[in-house]
Amino acid sequence: MAIDTIFSVLVLVMSVVVHEVSHGYAALALGDTTARDEGRLTLNPLKHLDPVGSVALPLLLALARSPIMF
Repeated sequence: MAIDTIFSVLVLVMSVVVHEVSHGYAALALGDTTARDEGRLTLNPLKHLDPVGSVALPLLLALARSPIMF
C-alpha cells in the first residue's frame, strides 16, 4: 500500500514539473522571459516548489483534518 502512494506522489510531482516547464517554454516562445529569469526552465522539482503554497498550506490543512484540501 505505501509503495503505491509513494509512486503516485512521485508521478504527480514529475507531471506537474513537466507541465510547468512546458508553460515556461510556451511563454518564452511568445516573448515572456519571466520563467527563464526565475530559473524555472528546468526539470528540477525544487525550483518549482513554493514553500507556503506547496508545502505549508497543504500540510497545515492535512494536520487540521480539513474537509477541503484545495
